[in-house]
Amino acid sequence: MPARLIDGRAHALAIREELRRAVERHPDQRPPGITV
Repeated sequence: MPARLIDGRAHALAIREELRRAVERHPDQRPPGITV
């Protein structure tokens, strides 16, 4: 598998983790269109 695909997947996972942490910090300020 090309390293670029692996990097992209890891990047997407990192972004998802960041979003999840942000939602946990501010449970009332859920970004629209993002379901966790």
